[in-house]
Amino acid sequence: MDYKRRARILLIDDNADHLRGVKELVSMDGKYEVVGTTTSANIGIGLIKKYRPDLVLMDMNMPEKDGLAAMTDVEKLELGTKVIALSAYDDADLIFRAMKLGACGYIIKTMASAQLIHAMDEVTAGKIYLPTALTSRFFEHFQRSFKEDTAATSAENLLNYLTAREEEVLDLLTNGNNYKGIAGKLFISETTVKTHVNNIFQKLTTEHKRCFMRLITGLRTNARPLHKPRLQYEKMNDELLFQQARCIAHELRNHLSICDLYTQILSRRFGDAGIDDKAVTEALGCIKKSVKVMDNCLLDLKSIGSINPSRCELNRVVGESVLMAQVYKPDAAVLFDAQGQIHTDENKLCACLINIIKNAFEAGATQVEITARPDKITVSNNGAPIENPDKIFAQDFTTKPSGSGLGLFICKKNLEAQGAKLYVAGPNTFEIIPGQ
Repeated sequence: MDYKRRARILLIDDNADHLRGVKELVSMDGKYEVVGTTTSANIGIGLIKKYRPDLVLMDMNMPEKDGLAAMTDVEKLELGTKVIALSAYDDADLIFRAMKLGACGYIIKTMASAQLIHAMDEVTAGKIYLPTALTSRFFEHFQRSFKEDTAATSAENLLNYLTAREEEVLDLLTNGNNYKGIAGKLFISETTVKTHVNNIFQKLTTEHKRCFMRLITGLRTNARPLHKPRLQYEKMNDELLFQQARCIAHELRNHLSICDLYTQILSRRFGDAGIDDKAVTEALGCIKKSVKVMDNCLLDLKSIGSINPSRCELNRVVGESVLMAQVYKPDAAVLFDAQGQIHTDENKLCACLINIIKNAFEAGATQVEITARPDKITVSNNGAPIENPDKIFAQDFTTKPSGSGLGLFICKKNLEAQGAKLYVAGPNTFEIIPGQ
């Protein structure tokens, strides 16, 4: 019998329903003991002093004191307690700030049921955890430091601590490759890739943590764009509308996360009890799919109002779009070849690609192919031909028996506001020409 002590966990989240769901999911895993829960950051600090947990799962958005301020308090206690940040936001700035304050992991709430236990396993083993998409984004910003005169020397000093293989992995990460892609290109396993990424994190945040975090937190404001935007964005720059949409998206993501957590708990409970009910399994599967679809809709909601262009890797943005779009037709094949960088609002580009892929699925496509380069993005499929190319972007046009054509209409308008073009290039083909 293994008498190894279970890791002690403390949970801090102002949403009581989400807190209960996380507690239930963590408690079902025999490796962990939940020693306390609270909806208050201030009370949470007191519980950390009392219980001295090995790990704290902490919400980043709380009313009386946010997670970043609470993490500062945790650091001052000098108890060696590790923190995983939980958030409904995937903003790069928030991720960087959390890591700067000592977070060992960062999880988007709607991904929590699938990633939580794995993240806890990694962090309690002394590693750092970020989902693949966030890892690529994190290092993408780091690479920009080489183009800044004030940061280049520090960045080069940091790389002196990396092995040749770690430099290869870092280079592929910053060019938008995921773990599977890196493994294929370097002829190693995904597990080995993850080990290299963790080693990079450890070196960059242990040997030169202050320098490194100073670099990455300044990259979003200091990095130079590939070119100047051609158009002014006054019509889209309604900051109040943008902030309102962001708040709504945050609240919806919280509740979607709760649904996701409890479907996972029910699935585990039925499995543990040996219950094999096809109808229940199908019902839970439908709920999980609906959660993913609604999470995709949040991408449209959070991009309302403002246009926020930045330099981004096509391979990463297209890859993320494909993953989110495949929820609409999991058995379809979506193939892509994406290379280079473009200057665009990546949320709006991602939402546009998802809508185009979804449109292909609605036309009966079983295969979609995407070729993306800085000067053109082409999306083709093997579904029914586009019968009304002149009308498909009209506000009231739809290919479905019910609903509206607002999806492609809004995508086209969002791209045009950035100087880009979206049009039908063939019977089964859409093309996007990025702005100059």
